[in-house]
Amino acid sequence: MNLTFAQSGERRYQQIARSLAGRIERGDFREGERLPAERDLSREMDVSRTTLREALIALELMNYVEIRTGSGIYVLPASARDTPATPLPENEPGPLEVLELRRVIEGTLAAAAAERGSDAALAEITATATAMRAAIDDLPEFDRLDRVFHLQIARASGNSLGPGLVDWLWAFRGGAMWRKRYGQTRHRDNRLITVEDHARIARAMLRRLPDKADTAMKAHVDVLIERFLDLGFTD
Repeated sequence: MNLTFAQSGERRYQQIARSLAGRIERGDFREGERLPAERDLSREMDVSRTTLREALIALELMNYVEIRTGSGIYVLPASARDTPATPLPENEPGPLEVLELRRVIEGTLAAAAAERGSDAALAEITATATAMRAAIDDLPEFDRLDRVFHLQIARASGNSLGPGLVDWLWAFRGGAMWRKRYGQTRHRDNRLITVEDHARIARAMLRRLPDKADTAMKAHVDVLIERFLDLGFTD
């Protein structure tokens, strides 16, 4: 495995992205060529498919490849790199790390809210879930309510650290990789899935079912993980 371009302190996906960039510059993969199948590339580079997918998203930010969902990953011409690329963030966790932590923390907070949240707090959470359905075609408002929903659950949990942790994790959504990839998944069908997920979480809390609230929240984040990392490989 070639990690010539790796830098100290980088995440694994960043190392793989730089290694692939070096191979493209050396001509191992030619302009317009589709990269090898995911299973072959991950085996060749001795890396998990998840890490490889994060690396490919980063590589697209660097203007080395184009991700064509359902078709594959294609090498861009060298001239594409004349356009200023988005630099890889220094020592920033990958989107998967953030979502994995959100899964654990927000699942636990949802369970606590179901058990300890006041009736008024749970009613507010339900109202926000309903408002998201009404705002389905207003993306800025939908995104605002999405964050509000998760913060309301953190506050309802009664854990004083919850709101700060959730707010910190959500701040990573401002990162370049998140904006690039998640922005490509923001179509209406996916927003409808989010609305249904939130309604399921709210119902579990209203019924005072901590285990179901935990499971519903984790399932919701699992959908986000799958959506984020689905690059449409055909292999």
